Amino acid sequence: MAGAGHKLWSAGDVVAASGSTDINTALLQQIVGVYADSSARDAAFGGAGEPALSEGMFCYLNDTNEFQVYIGSAWRTIGDPDVLLIDSTNARVGIGTSAPARQLSAKSGSDGGNVVLVRTSESDGAYGGVEFHNHPSSETEYRKGALYYRSDGNGYGRGDFLFCQNNDADGGNVDLGDEVVRITAAGLVALGGAIALSGDTAAANQLDDYEEGTWTPTIKFGATACTITSGLTNKYTKVGNLVHCVFTFATTNLNGGTGALEMGGLPFANASAFSYGHLTVSPATLASGQAYVQVFVNAAATAFFIIQGQTGTSTFDHNDGTTSSNFYGSVTYYV
Repeated sequence: MAGAGHKLWSAGDVVAASGSTDINTALLQQIVGVYADSSARDAAFGGAGEPALSEGMFCYLNDTNEFQVYIGSAWRTIGDPDVLLIDSTNARVGIGTSAPARQLSAKSGSDGGNVVLVRTSESDGAYGGVEFHNHPSSETEYRKGALYYRSDGNGYGRGDFLFCQNNDADGGNVDLGDEVVRITAAGLVALGGAIALSGDTAAANQLDDYEEGTWTPTIKFGATACTITSGLTNKYTKVGNLVHCVFTFATTNLNGGTGALEMGGLPFANASAFSYGHLTVSPATLASGQAYVQVFVNAAATAFFIIQGQTGTSTFDHNDGTTSSNFYGSVTYYV
């Protein structure tokens, strides 16, 4: 229902009970009615000869010292400390609290989100969130940090949390392109940089890489590639600059190759001068006094097998295995 608005009176106007000069409408929608309590107020409306309630009417209740506005279906208290309080002295707003501790304080006695930020689109890339400004200038600039919730385009309001940080030495504002950490809808955490352990930012105390996967060994005797059956456990794990590989394979045809066995295809090149691992070969035709075989990784992405014996070492070659030898081993090295 439209309000009466502002009534301009002219000399000679006659006050009537209805129409454009309806005294009830003209006054009650332009004044604040003062009542002893809500019962006295309610009794003043709706009866014979009494005005009807209309959206936008105001009143003041003496018993509770409250201003109220009629919203079309009920009276609603303005500035009710149990609902909304504006602390003009300290420039604070309280929702559900009469003593806001910060510029905006929201208090709830039930479980659930105290604050809901609404973005009305769930298209892929649509986002909303909170941006932070720590600078004496206007907040139109220098908003350097943000927490956004970005839609992943899969519907039902789902998306990823993005922590964004603009570290440029200027007045530019943060945006999605400044992502440093992402928590996906599936719970995965993606980092845009290294993890500083114990808060130490020194490079030696930062974890900046983790990777795991599979790899395929290649085998040669001398310069000739050998035919092999590769196992199902050729895997690697890389943490920082440390790589650990496991492998299994069986030779099926040496293809006439002679000389030292060389294993290639390691997932990363070895950065150190040498690294050793363990190896089991079965069947093997080791000579008397030769104790066991080790994996030796040179400063590349290849490895040799070294036979350790009582009188020294030698490389594992075509004479030390068979055309159907099985190899099981692992090696750890630095990159």
